[in-house]
Parts: sequence; structure tokens; C-alpha cells
Amino acid sequence: MEKGTEEFSTKQKLLEAGVRLFAAHGYDATSTRMIARETELNVATMSFHFGNKENFYHQVLIYTAQNVASCYRPLGSRVQELSQKNGLTQETAWQLIIDYVDLVISLMLNPKDQDTLRLLFHEQNQNPFHDYPITQIICKEAEHILKTLLLAWWNSDDIKHAALISRLINGSLITLGEHPMLIRRSIGIADDSSIPDSTTEQIRRFVLSGIESYTP
Repeated sequence: MEKGTEEFSTKQKLLEAGVRLFAAHGYDATSTRMIARETELNVATMSFHFGNKENFYHQVLIYTAQNVASCYRPLGSRVQELSQKNGLTQETAWQLIIDYVDLVISLMLNPKDQDTLRLLFHEQNQNPFHDYPITQIICKEAEHILKTLLLAWWNSDDIKHAALISRLINGSLITLGEHPMLIRRSIGIADDSSIPDSTTEQIRRFVLSGIESYTP
């Protein structure tokens, strides 16, 4: 294995372990020794690639933010392309709003994405830095997509109003994703149960019907 590839593999291994551990335990409770045990590497290896724990945590947040951005990028590129070509009609905007809501719900309620949501929660509540990479991706990039689509759907230029509604929709879904227990207990299932598809569909229908019937 070439040196560059080996270094990338080691950094990737550390970052993925960091996502799991920081998501599960938060910044303060995750020690460098825990990271070393999880990766079967020594603390010196982590220090070589990332310096101290604080910088490593920051890089884990950035790495996670980049993964989140990649989920939204195809839809965002499509919206941007249509906007530039004046092809974002009301009908097209509505279809893309459906795609957007489906995407967000799949990310929020997919068990595979729970580490990302836990990291988002920790980032907002326990973060030794002044920047919030994951939050910025969701607030700036993801919400920009919905804001653009809402303006086209409403045939409006009220950017502030669209930003507000976009924030309300995303905030509600993210809260459900960060605390899936709220959903489970509201429908009377065990805390470790899978959320039924029927419940996911109810959430989806409620969000879409609210957008469709709302008049700004």
C-alpha cells in the first residue's frame, strides 16, 4: 500500500471512530484512550494526524458536515440549475419540495444517520468552538434549497418569510430525528423499536399538506 493511501485509510478510520464515539458520549466524556481502543491504534497516531483531542473533534464535525452536504448536493444542484434557466415553475417546484421533504425525513428517521443527528445535538450544546459545521450545512445549504422552492411555489419574492418557514419545517423534523423517542412514545411503542413506515408516512403527509395548503 502506498504511503498516501495508508495515511488516508488511517485518518478515515480515526474519523469514523470519532463520529461513533463523540455521537454516543459527547466531547467531554470521550477520551483519547477510548478513541485508541476503538481504532486499535495508539494515541500517538491520533496526535500525529490531528494534534490534540479538540482539533480531532473539530475535524470529526467537519467530516460529518461534508457527508451531510453530499446528501443534499444532487437536489441542490438540480434546483440551482433550474433557477438559473428560469425553469423553476410552480409545478416543478412542488415536485422538488416533495423530493426535499422525502430526503429530510429519510435522513432524520434512518437509524444509520442517528450518529450524525447526535453529533448535531452535541455540536449545538457541547462544543469548545465558535463555529458549527453541521448546523451551518443544514441552515445555509439545506434550508436554502427549501427556501428557493417555497418562493417558486408561492410565486413570491419574500425571502425572509420563506427563510422562516424553511427553518420551522427543518427544525421540526430535525428535532424528531434527534429525539426519536418522542415519536416512539407518542405512538406507544418501545424506545428501541423501529418507527413504523405508517408513522413515517403520516409525518410526510402532514408536512406536505401543511406546505401545500399554506398561503403566505
